[in-house]
This record gives sequence, structure tokens and C-alpha cells, in this order.
Amino acid sequence: MTTLPIRTPSSEKPFLTYSWLYALRGVATIVLGALLLWKTGSTLLVLTQFLGAYWLVDGVLEIITAIRGGERVRMRGWLAASGILGILAGVAIFAWPLLSTLVTLTVLVYFIAFQAIFGGVVGIVQAVRVRKEIENEWTIMLFGALSILLGILLVLNPFFSLIALAWTAGALAIVGGIMTLAFAYRLHSWAEEH
Repeated sequence: MTTLPIRTPSSEKPFLTYSWLYALRGVATIVLGALLLWKTGSTLLVLTQFLGAYWLVDGVLEIITAIRGGERVRMRGWLAASGILGILAGVAIFAWPLLSTLVTLTVLVYFIAFQAIFGGVVGIVQAVRVRKEIENEWTIMLFGALSILLGILLVLNPFFSLIALAWTAGALAIVGGIMTLAFAYRLHSWAEEH
């Protein structure tokens, strides 16, 4: 019988102390998913604000690292430039929250769209190349064609795509949160038994 290697100092029961953290993560993920489903616009705005805060803080830290790191830091100029861009992006998000949310998420949709189109084309080309070596290559071609179609739909209507992606992310977050809660319960039960 194998045991899990992590032990807490206060208890001989492994993971007992940590199961509540998984449960907390599960609940937080479910709440985020519910907010994405029922308060899509507000939640996307808040998430973009968090991104702006991250870029702002990260930019400041990059500049501090570039200045204080001295010769030990390679490519200090690039690090400082990245920090300045991070600060500018963070300030822009806070200065124009609605516009920056729309722009940031629209760029994300376009990245996803172009990746789907490119991935679909690559899939079709691969299927054609291996059609003599494998059977049912048409399934790879079909997946490639569906990826291309998804990419085109995302490009044609990026605003609807934002909402659809937010709802999809919300649904996935709820499912993931439920699965994390189930894992926390199993972890706690296992710790109680051992």
C-alpha cells in the first residue's frame, strides 16, 4: 500500500490540512463561473481591471529589477522597456476601463480565431499527407474544417464571440469548481480513513 508523501507537522494524517484549500478553490471557481454566466459584462470588466493592476505592478517591478539589478541583470534595457509598456498598459486600462476591456478581449478573440484557422489548415494538410498510411483520415479533415469554421465565425462577429467565450468559460469554471469540490471531499475522506 502506498501513501501520499506530504505530511503536515501538526498531524500524521496526510493532506487533511489541505483539503479545505481545494474546497475553497472549488467554491471560488464556481462563483467566478456563475458571475461569467449571469453578470458577463461586469465580470469581464473586473477581470480586465485585475489584468491592468497586474501589468501595472509587474511593470514597476521590472523597472526596479532593471535599475537595481545592475550588471547582474541581462538585457536591462529590454526589461525596463517591458516594464514601461506594462505600466502604460495598466494605466490605460484604468483610464479607459470600458474601452480597454473591449479592446483586450477583442484581441484575445482574434488570437483564438487565427489559431483555430491556422490549426484547421494544418490538420487538413496533415490528413491529406497521411491518408495512405491511416484509415478514417476524414475525421482529421472534418476537425480541421470545423476549426476553420469556428475561426471564421469568431472573426465575423467578435462581440458575440466575446459573450460566447465568456459563457463557455463560465460553464467550464462551474464544472471545474464542482470537480475540485469533489476532489476536496475525496481527499478529506481519504485523510480521515488513513
